[in-house]
Amino acid sequence: MAALHRLRQAVRGLFDAAVTGRAPDPEWVASVNRVLAAAPVTTVLSWPAGGPPGREAVVAADAPVARALHRLADDAVTLLCGPDAGALSVCPAEGCARLLLRTHGRRQWCCTRCGDRVRAARHYARRRAATESAAAEEHGAAQNAGTAGRSTAAEGTASG
Repeated sequence: MAALHRLRQAVRGLFDAAVTGRAPDPEWVASVNRVLAAAPVTTVLSWPAGGPPGREAVVAADAPVARALHRLADDAVTLLCGPDAGALSVCPAEGCARLLLRTHGRRQWCCTRCGDRVRAARHYARRRAATESAAAEEHGAAQNAGTAGRSTAAEGTASG
């Protein structure tokens, strides 16, 4: 489990560095590279029926933990070095620390829950502003009515 936690921390740091455009901590890079180097990997030829030949990296079956960690590290490297690297983004919802792949131009949040929270907060802020504005207008109208009533009474007393 400790190896998985270290890999997760390193991958998250690398993704954050990619999103922010800053240089990654060299230890994160070294951690991912250690995981990739630790798994016994063999390249094999694959040639599916009716398809073109290809190369496949196969991790030894007798090392299931190393195979799983290798797969996670390899997927992270593929994402960071591939065409989708520019689509990696941080969820802008307040309080959310997740990353997402912006696979669609309108996608902004990591999940619908974050999107719903942002939209609800925006809605309540608009309602609160409208309520406060209406209350301020009522307060101003009441003050104007009170002032108008006093001046009319003062005029009536002066002329009477």
